[in-house]
Amino acid sequence: MNKQLSLLYVPQTRVFQTFIIALMTIMVFSGFANGVSAERPNVKTIYHIYIDNEHIGTLLDDQPVYQYMTELLDSTKGQYSDVSLQVAEEVRVLPEFVFTEIEEDQSVLDSLEEQLTVQAEVTALMLGEEAIIHLASKKEAKQVIQDLITQYVDEETYSQFIEEEKNVDALEIGETIFTDISLTEELVEKEVLASPQDILTVEEAVNKLTKGVLEEQTYTVKEGDVLGTIADNHNLSTSNY
Repeated sequence: MNKQLSLLYVPQTRVFQTFIIALMTIMVFSGFANGVSAERPNVKTIYHIYIDNEHIGTLLDDQPVYQYMTELLDSTKGQYSDVSLQVAEEVRVLPEFVFTEIEEDQSVLDSLEEQLTVQAEVTALMLGEEAIIHLASKKEAKQVIQDLITQYVDEETYSQFIEEEKNVDALEIGETIFTDISLTEELVEKEVLASPQDILTVEEAVNKLTKGVLEEQTYTVKEGDVLGTIADNHNLSTSNY
């Protein structure tokens, strides 16, 4: 028995049509992908700069802000190397993503130069709520108080008082001790932030406290001046001369 081999016949025109449809489909998808790529937005980052919550402008690059702050601190450290420094004002840099071109504010760096200041971490001697003396360290603050006291009590007596406070339990019957050596106004040490220019040396601080935190004013006597008139004009008594 002869078996006949059956062949599937596809008309040539149908094959050509199928090829055209497939080719068109590829072209459509390719064109769509190219269209999406061409229309993709160009995202940029801008930086809003704030000083103490005040918006001072916008930059395309935030590095100049940090660079200026670093240079400001470095330039001050040369004069005040024994204290810790920081920028007094709060500077914030907030990034924002945008799709359009913007021009940055040329005045931002000028505003930083005008408004930013440097503060130092110092020890203040407080009289009540007022900081009357600023010193570089707590050690210097203690030295000021000691030097102030030893202007009126000799150092040997003061040292003896400090030592007796430590060894009060070792005293024998009949011995005398100093029960208190202190200033009439209590000076309290407190860690604060202050301008580096306000920092005094130990000697300057003692002199200022000795003078009662008053500034000296000089007056040149003129021809015809009378002592009593000068005193009245400057709220002084003649005993001040």
